Amino acid sequence: MAARHIALAEAAQRFLEVDRRGYIPIPQQKKRSREDNIELEMKIAKSLAPDDQDTFLMIQKVPDTVMQEWIPLEWGYFTPGENAARGPFLWDQMLGWKLQGWLAPDLLIMPRGFRRAYRLAELFPGEASNLAFLVQPAIPAGEAAPAVLALETGTVDPDVVAEFRGAVEKADYDWRSILYVACQRGALRVVQWVLAIGADPNEEEEDLSCPAHAASEYGHHEILPILAEYGANLDKPDIYGWAPAHCASMQGNDEVLWMLEALGADMNAVNELSNEANMRSVVEIRQLVLGDSR
Repeated sequence: MAARHIALAEAAQRFLEVDRRGYIPIPQQKKRSREDNIELEMKIAKSLAPDDQDTFLMIQKVPDTVMQEWIPLEWGYFTPGENAARGPFLWDQMLGWKLQGWLAPDLLIMPRGFRRAYRLAELFPGEASNLAFLVQPAIPAGEAAPAVLALETGTVDPDVVAEFRGAVEKADYDWRSILYVACQRGALRVVQWVLAIGADPNEEEEDLSCPAHAASEYGHHEILPILAEYGANLDKPDIYGWAPAHCASMQGNDEVLWMLEALGADMNAVNELSNEANMRSVVEIRQLVLGDSR
């Protein structure tokens, strides 16, 4: 236990680096050469083709069946009156701008691999507009197939897309609430990203709880140092007088309590409500819930 406590305290001093320009760059996948692509396609085709079928014919079908949805890694945009694209910008920066309402529907944008630019509303029409940059864009006539574009220009990892999309949908496309959802889910990359684009680490929900409450209640100790780096108040009470440490204590989240202590949170805080059940310190709640004699 002592060794783990020390390790958590040390982790609290090593904050994850965040790109202050306004987004978190997701590492790009290593680009394969065309020769590597051909070799990969041959291997896949051979594994799929019956012994008596021409392998060359099978190669033509492989990309459309084995590639994931194409989420372009890099984008450019054209400002009115300019003939040259600005960028490239990573997909998550474009996502941040879109969620904050900075990208108009008629803005000309162009993912890497397209031959020309199209209006934002053309590439993400209708309901797809809410999830722009988190779903595959429409592929206009004359552009390459998504599988080819993914092989040539790369695509965002499906797990990363799912993590971001889940938080965005749960927050009902309100970027200010994405941080709270990400802290509940332990979505570390989303937490880093949304803080970098300007989310308030002390943003309150209706019950006055904040992201630190969410991370503490759901046991995500690794998120707390990042929140603290951005100025989160780790002793802030909610509408019921519960601080993050109270939430962690009630759930028996020892690692969260150790992390909060390492970050300087008040471990002797008492709830502000007057009834007996809530007038307890963090330590008392811990002992009450788990019968801890420490």
